[in-house]
Amino acid sequence: MDERKGIRCPDCKSSNVHGRGKGKYQCQDCKPYFRDHPSKIKLEETITEENDRREITTVLPVRITTLDELISQCEIDTEIWEIERWICNKWEMGYADANRNPGQVPLFQVKVWLKKKVAEVQTRDAIALMIEDAKQYAPVYKPIEYPKYGEGMVYEIDMPDLHFGKLAWAEETGQDYDIQIATDATTYAFLELLSYVKSVPISKILLPLGNDFFNVNGAGETTVNGTKQMEDTRWQKTFRKGRQLLVGLIDLCAQVAPVDVPIIPGNHDRERMFYLGDALECWYHECPNVSVDNRAILRKYYSFGKNLIGFTHGSEEKFVRFLPENIGKNRTNFRMLATHMSTSAT
Repeated sequence: MDERKGIRCPDCKSSNVHGRGKGKYQCQDCKPYFRDHPSKIKLEETITEENDRREITTVLPVRITTLDELISQCEIDTEIWEIERWICNKWEMGYADANRNPGQVPLFQVKVWLKKKVAEVQTRDAIALMIEDAKQYAPVYKPIEYPKYGEGMVYEIDMPDLHFGKLAWAEETGQDYDIQIATDATTYAFLELLSYVKSVPISKILLPLGNDFFNVNGAGETTVNGTKQMEDTRWQKTFRKGRQLLVGLIDLCAQVAPVDVPIIPGNHDRERMFYLGDALECWYHECPNVSVDNRAILRKYYSFGKNLIGFTHGSEEKFVRFLPENIGKNRTNFRMLATHMSTSAT
């Protein structure tokens, strides 16, 4: 038949097909039915949305047998839609080939009902809008002409476990501690550390931030795992004061050399440090002297010359591997432990 010229099965690509009515065909090799020439088939999709719910009815030129295949073929964004319910049916349909030999072919029906992730979508949109808005108001830093060194060095300044916001009473703990004490002590230490390298050829300053920079993870005033902490003041105030402290420290470092700032989340402040890292990215958006690495991964690596420096807080690592009796068995573990101890703290 002329109408079958060039028509192939969309599943097995066989040209052994028979017409089964207007625009309908059946493959005689793998037996499924399909409509029209595959090259002419268009995606027919009916979408009904009501009260943040969505029902999709789709006709596709491919066989759908699983939920994952349906999500992929319909290009459903699972970050916006969640699966409320779904069904999958299968049945056998009899047929007869050109020689009237009987047979059966499996048919499938997959339906899915979707519910919009309203809170997640609104939050994500609000955060994206806030980031773009913050970048528009980011201060513009002028480029700094740094000394040129043939073989300059990287100067790493660590500040682990500051626990900014922690409240301690000397009569109870032996020493007072609050956000003002933390601010004064940290600023003094930074000024002293930077004074050590006035005559040293520094090409970069590596300033890892995090590692329990904050004492609590948020409004609940607990760690990530829910351990209650004594907070100096309102969590909003400690966040704002902490950001102001770090901006001042980064600006001090930038007067000496370009600054690379990896954000290392801890077990006290994992979520808060991500928010703070995002705020710092926005703040230094127009600054050519500062680079902030706020990727969500818990481990980060920094390459300089022939050196590879690894960062992680250590709260997720299994330190049984690093016990003295195990070190001799695997020297790689010992090197990992040495790197961890030199760049972070538990």
